[in-house]
Amino acid sequence: MLYGLFNHFNIKLINFVDQMAPRQEPKVIRPMSNMELYHSALHTLRHSCGTSVVCRYGLPKHLAFESVRDIFHRAMTLTVVEHPMLQVGILNEDSAVPSWIELDSLDLSTHISWQEIKVSDNYDSCLRESIRSQLDTWFTDVETKPGWRVSILWPEGKPQSLDVIFCWNHTNFDGVGGKILHQSLLRNLNDPRVLQELPNLKGNTLQLESVSDRFPPPPEKLIKIPISWGFALSTVWKELRPPFLVSSDPTQANWAPIKEEPYRTEFRTFSIEDATVKKVIEKCRVHKTTITGLLHALPLASLALQLAEGKKHCKEEAKSMYAISALDTRRFMPDRSEAYPWHVPSTTMDNQMTLCDHLFDENLVADIRSRCKGVSSDENIMTQLEDIIWSAAVQTRQDIQNKLDKGMNNDPLGLMGLVKDWRAQKKQQLKKPRVGTWGVSNLGTMDGDVEGSGWKVERAVFQLSCEVTSPVFHISSISVKGREMCVDVSWQEGVVDAEIGDKLAADMEAWLRFLGVGGKE
Repeated sequence: MLYGLFNHFNIKLINFVDQMAPRQEPKVIRPMSNMELYHSALHTLRHSCGTSVVCRYGLPKHLAFESVRDIFHRAMTLTVVEHPMLQVGILNEDSAVPSWIELDSLDLSTHISWQEIKVSDNYDSCLRESIRSQLDTWFTDVETKPGWRVSILWPEGKPQSLDVIFCWNHTNFDGVGGKILHQSLLRNLNDPRVLQELPNLKGNTLQLESVSDRFPPPPEKLIKIPISWGFALSTVWKELRPPFLVSSDPTQANWAPIKEEPYRTEFRTFSIEDATVKKVIEKCRVHKTTITGLLHALPLASLALQLAEGKKHCKEEAKSMYAISALDTRRFMPDRSEAYPWHVPSTTMDNQMTLCDHLFDENLVADIRSRCKGVSSDENIMTQLEDIIWSAAVQTRQDIQNKLDKGMNNDPLGLMGLVKDWRAQKKQQLKKPRVGTWGVSNLGTMDGDVEGSGWKVERAVFQLSCEVTSPVFHISSISVKGREMCVDVSWQEGVVDAEIGDKLAADMEAWLRFLGVGGKE
């Protein structure tokens, strides 16, 4: 009894001392930028969870697998130290204006996991489920942990490669940032320093230094974003107009209403071999368009037919279709400006993006449906629609070029500061019709080879979790130079029938193969 009393008193005393001890004030770097605030609100409201770039790393032939884990941890350490956004936490996440804060250390064991897949299990299925789990697992303890994680999978036996799932909170950086991560990681895996102990890594604990003097600045501080009165008024009106005035808006996807639950990402991924991709790119050049333009034209053809009146799984006909392209704005940002001499946009992991709009009107959608009446086989449909496909791809490319020619003039980023609390704004959006049928994010090509017999990247896949208020489908693509191009189609479970998403991915793959062997010529 006396021991119990003493023990109880001891615990009380320790708690009292802990409460009286001075608490260290968070080391605030800066408030979030406008784009960061937007993505933070999505994550806080549980409207958007994770983004990932998954790379398959070929192992050096001379490397003993027993040493892989230590080498990878050291390479990841060098990568984290290189990029400030991998080292910071978020203060007051659930507020109107969260801030970035410095952390003293980082435990790699809480950010990096390793999983061997047994021979008796289907490796591709396990990889797919691991990716889904990563995409749909929320980032917690953001005040004490950076918003990223890595999951590494390999097959049982003597593996020749590892699949590295790098998943992150979009608040920290965009898709290009994920690509930059893997480029940095590949370089560091082949750095001789990974063969020896690193002074700042003790066990799994990485000691961090201050990054406040080299932290990525807000885009709105880097350049001026001119906004005309006409653009400002039209944009504000679109946001504030009552729903009864927008029933015939061609940008709306009324056939896929916004719903918060269930929050689960469905995705389908396909790959196209390098030889076929090269032929498709050549045809794009002949038609004066790009792969991005084509990645818009293909879902137009598929969904125009799937979402026609009377079609299976179609509750309401889609008369027109609206889509968006994610564009990297690093090209518009100054290198090593006087105010931020350390900042090189092209190698910086942060949020530097904007959107470009594309509208495919009722006449175009009706023309696609008209041409395919009575046509049964997919190949005959593709023959009937090939000229429309190229025309739509050219239109999309021109939309993007017009946007790029304007630079940051009349860019929505210049108006984002008018929104004082993106959480409230996004809650209001739940009451409105969904805008957009699909969005395309094309990360282009990354170089996966190095000279000699070092680590290599053999394959890459770019994927986005579902976003509650976004266009229905995310279409994401990335290629490894000299290897395959991977395209991912994702959507929120229950918003549309899974068969529509399945057919969309299958149609896009079939179209790319059809065009890669010459089309109807």
